[in-house]
Amino acid sequence: MNIQELIDSVKETEINATETQVSKMESEEVSLLGPMNMLAFDA
Repeated sequence: MNIQELIDSVKETEINATETQVSKMESEEVSLLGPMNMLAFDA
């Protein structure tokens, strides 16, 4: 594996990690919105 391939694979890993972080945040937002929506409907 040459240096350029190494750099490319590191970039790819960083992109995947960022996407995972984003989707994790989105699913946490959804789980937070769930109870809030229930409260809004009760009001």
